[in-house]
Amino acid sequence: MPFEPLAGVQVVQFAQYVPGPYCCLLLAQLGATVMKVEPPGGDPLVATQPGVYDLLNHLTSSTRLDLKTAAGKESAVELLARSDVVVESMRPGKMEALGLGYSAVAGKNPAVIYCSISGFGQTGPLRDKVGHDLTYLAWAGVLSHPCDEWGLRKRPSVPLADGSVAMSAALSIVAAYAQRLKTGEGSYIDVPIAESAAQFAVLRANWLNDGSRLVSAGKYPHLVSSSEIYETADGSLVAISLHEDHFWRHFVERVGQGHGLEDQRFGTLEGRLSASAELRPFLERVFRSQPTSHWQELAADPDLPLELVQSVDEMLASPHAVSRRMFSKHGTSHVMNFPATINGLRVGADA
Repeated sequence: MPFEPLAGVQVVQFAQYVPGPYCCLLLAQLGATVMKVEPPGGDPLVATQPGVYDLLNHLTSSTRLDLKTAAGKESAVELLARSDVVVESMRPGKMEALGLGYSAVAGKNPAVIYCSISGFGQTGPLRDKVGHDLTYLAWAGVLSHPCDEWGLRKRPSVPLADGSVAMSAALSIVAAYAQRLKTGEGSYIDVPIAESAAQFAVLRANWLNDGSRLVSAGKYPHLVSSSEIYETADGSLVAISLHEDHFWRHFVERVGQGHGLEDQRFGTLEGRLSASAELRPFLERVFRSQPTSHWQELAADPDLPLELVQSVDEMLASPHAVSRRMFSKHGTSHVMNFPATINGLRVGADA
């Protein structure tokens, strides 16, 4: 007999790209039935990485709904009303704006387990900040670690942040389901991508007793230059992850004219991929033209996937990490609290 402890559990997901679908893949592998709700144009991952899309979604059924229409919203409400688990990875507040947030769903389905996956969580100063795997790793302190001990290049070649948050979300959902079997009550789960990645950064820092060392960012021609690590005028490192064309346009607008980034070859993701080698020196000059303080200003823009590569100490002291109680002190070490909140409570945090 297969090990399917979640057999009979109905999951509906409003999630694209990697984190949400990977979480739901884990649940499906444990026996859950997953229905994926995609926008009218489908999951954008199909266009860029169809193999990854198939891998993540091969155990799920899917439907396409336009949640901006009354008919689409009505179909979504029907799905949510009969689901045991909801997984969504929209920007904080969007599901609420659509009338599909936790409060609305729990009002009709009190036992629902509702999991929100987002970049920095549903609360805190960085709540509305956009990003992708690379920029979350930069914020979390992961990219500040030396990599020679593991024989790895500076930039990870696997989506560490996306994978870690999927596992954190799946574990949170299973824990909430176990609680529901005892009490009959549902739960709301808030699990951030950056926070999940930070768990590994602190673990490595404790091993090394030094979370501040940096090594030079390598340059790998086969990687897209608009998702890479660059050096500032005073030697700091900045990570950008400008996959979407609208984020690229916003970046170019913030940087200003005269840097060559307006070249039409770079205006689309396909163009940035095919002209990656030509684009790289332009971006290198742009980042070296300004000091770290300038890029810190741009990193404060919530609509720009750009982060300074922080040390673990900088991440731990950040207002966002402190506000979300991501870590507790145990003697002289930082202890990793569970990287999600359940019903607004920080699991494992000091009272």
